[in-house]
Amino acid sequence: MNDAALWQQLSDRGLVSGSAPAGTDHPWPIRIMVGAGAWTGSIFVLAFLGGLTFDLLDHSVTRLPIAIASLVGARFLARIPELITQQLGLIAAALAQTLMVWSAIDDLDGKLAISIGLIAAGVVSMWVPLTLFRVWSGALALSALVVLLDSIGLPAPLALTCVLTAAAAAGWWQRPVLGRHHSLLHSLALACALFALGAAIILSRATVDLWLGPDSALAGGAIAAIALLLINLAVIVRLCRDHRVNPLAPALLVGLLLLATWTTPAVGAAMLLILLGFGRADRWLLALGLIGLPLALSAHYYMMQWSLNLKALALVASGILLLAARAWLRQPRPSGTAGNPEVAS
Repeated sequence: MNDAALWQQLSDRGLVSGSAPAGTDHPWPIRIMVGAGAWTGSIFVLAFLGGLTFDLLDHSVTRLPIAIASLVGARFLARIPELITQQLGLIAAALAQTLMVWSAIDDLDGKLAISIGLIAAGVVSMWVPLTLFRVWSGALALSALVVLLDSIGLPAPLALTCVLTAAAAAGWWQRPVLGRHHSLLHSLALACALFALGAAIILSRATVDLWLGPDSALAGGAIAAIALLLINLAVIVRLCRDHRVNPLAPALLVGLLLLATWTTPAVGAAMLLILLGFGRADRWLLALGLIGLPLALSAHYYMMQWSLNLKALALVASGILLLAARAWLRQPRPSGTAGNPEVAS
């Protein structure tokens, strides 16, 4: 039964009145909760299936064909516009990716081979048209890419910075010009943004000191700070060209970026995601940035070797800046991009 017939049947019984709604999409928080619930359910189902078929899946000869069949089935189920079939598709996709990752770790030797296998698993999983699954698969592939770059001699901080730069580019320049591939591009951009935020937090000096040592921490933090600063400046210039920000704002933003990005790359990455989300009218990127910014600031604030008085003054200054930003955002300004498809996400 389609939506129109269902609405007519409910209307005949007096359960609803008026015309049918234009769309049947649930609000995005509900879709996220449904997707997260389906992911959790998929894990439980996989655990049950794994317990029943462990002997069958213990050999790569049978493991890979089952993974390929599950991936094909997941793509078929995900293309059916019904909630239950898409949840079944998510289960099948999670099963396929689990088997591919299992094969990569179990059958390949060495960090290089395992990284290539994990990248392949993440890329192949993009074939399934489920946004939540694509974001997870993209983040998996990016993580494996950093390990791969490190295994061939590129230092980990520099590798993280390279991926971070690519993430910012993907988040800003993704365009709906490829028609049916727009959903895939958007999922890739979200995966890049999610990984960029995590990579920047790892690159923060408070955590890199424990991970790589002081020398690597200093080099990695400097490289990340410079890369993030340049990307942020490019985004600000683009926003000014599109008349989406007040001409006086860049001076304030550049000063804040110089201070915040050099202090901790995580803050710079969060500010970058906020700018990208604002410039592309993308609530997902904006939400990631707004969530990551207080987390990065809190972690850095806790680790600072400042006196209690200085920390209190920092909080007061932050509050004043937030109030000033609120007053600036409330000022009317010309959009300059009405009807421009380049701004819509």
